[in-house]
Amino acid sequence: MTRISSSHLLAQTKADFGTSLQPPTKAYAPTSLSNADVAANIETVVSRGIGILTLVAGLFFIFYFITAGLDWISAAGDKSKVTKARDKMTQSAIGLAIVIISYSLIGLIGTLFGLDILHPAKTLLQLIPTP
Repeated sequence: MTRISSSHLLAQTKADFGTSLQPPTKAYAPTSLSNADVAANIETVVSRGIGILTLVAGLFFIFYFITAGLDWISAAGDKSKVTKARDKMTQSAIGLAIVIISYSLIGLIGTLFGLDILHPAKTLLQLIPTP
């Protein structure tokens, strides 16, 4: 069994790929973040979080509404099953309405108190002391 030295492997690698190997590029890393950058990042996280929660609420509404419709169809005239299915549809619609109304109320309360709660970057920048 012959041993291959590391210099032999390196020479073989250069011969296989050529001698113009590029060094790996450095990843982007900002040297410093300004207050506006931090506030914008927080606003992005909050905005995406609200969007994800709204999407999840909409998906739950669709799922419960469809399953309630299937329950109603499969009730076969049984009054108690039809009532349960109708109640399930009503509750899912009320849940979606609560999500929509709460979003509107947050905007209204923020406007009344002079805070832009749905866009927190402006509020955060006002709270950060300047040197």
